[in-house]
Amino acid sequence: MKYKVILKTTGKNKDRVHRCLKIWLRDIDYVCLTDNLTGEFNEISGSKRDDYYSAEEKTVFFINQVITTNDYDEYDWLAFIDDDAILNTKMFEYVMPYMDKNCLYGLKMHGSYERAPTTIYPSGGSGYFISPSLLKGKSLMVDNGWGIEDASLGRWIEQNNVCFEENVNIEGTLKHLKLNGWFPFSVERARLNPEHESHSPLFASKIIENIKDHDQKVKEFNSYMTHHYLRWDELIEYVHECFKLWTPENII
Repeated sequence: MKYKVILKTTGKNKDRVHRCLKIWLRDIDYVCLTDNLTGEFNEISGSKRDDYYSAEEKTVFFINQVITTNDYDEYDWLAFIDDDAILNTKMFEYVMPYMDKNCLYGLKMHGSYERAPTTIYPSGGSGYFISPSLLKGKSLMVDNGWGIEDASLGRWIEQNNVCFEENVNIEGTLKHLKLNGWFPFSVERARLNPEHESHSPLFASKIIENIKDHDQKVKEFNSYMTHHYLRWDELIEYVHECFKLWTPENII
């Protein structure tokens, strides 16, 4: 099966894209969904704005491009992920053949966006997975002017009665597709003294130093398909090395 990673980013974050390409994305088919083109990556512009709230416009642009063109028809799956996150590619490639192309997969959220309090939507930070074949024949996605990509995608899911799943049936057993929308080193961060600010150059190395049980961390990380808020080389490299040890037994 064939998939493409859609790396959601901005021209202002090209350092993050370089980090992804250096550590985990280098040998994977990808495109950067961005705004201002840098000329340094495989990229496509979905907005002329580079602020946080341009995310909705970019996603609307891309989803509608998949619906209205055959540019992505060769792919079984599109994996949408943020530029400060990482995909467990070994797990995804194992699970992918069991995923239903008639469903969108992601971490279900609702109630956190006041303008769509009842809408169930996939967490953008956690990543979500869509087959191009699902998008064909669906209505175009609409820019609601919210600036919130995932909530807007949730509204589109509602309007098109799209199957939205968190679980995958693997050889007759239902497995929960664990996606992590939050910082995966929260335990280690809590051990640090207050003076170690999260944006300090020493932060990442201090986090690594505070890992008490490496084997347990490998097991914990490998139960997830994605991890988010990884904005330092050392942390994303650590998770990537853990992911290299993934086996099917890690799926809970």
